[in-house]
Amino acid sequence: EDITFKIETFCKYLQEEKLMIESSFDADLETRLIEKISFKKPVIDKFEDMQEMLLLDPIHEVNDQGWPHELK
Repeated sequence: EDITFKIETFCKYLQEEKLMIESSFDADLETRLIEKISFKKPVIDKFEDMQEMLLLDPIHEVNDQGWPHELK
C-alpha cells in the first residue's frame, strides 16, 4: 500500500467518526511533505468500554427509578 492510500483511508475513518471534516488542501505542499518525511501508517485507538457507565451519569436523563437505572 502506498502512503496516499493509507492517509486517505485514515482520513475517511476520522470523517466517519466525526473527528474531522473534509477541506481543500495544497497538493504541492502535500507532495513536498511526503518527500521529506519517513512515514508510518497513522492509527487511532477508540475506547468504548466505559460508554455504558458514562451514559448512567446523573447529568443524563433518568426515569422514575432515579439514578443509576438506565432509561428503557
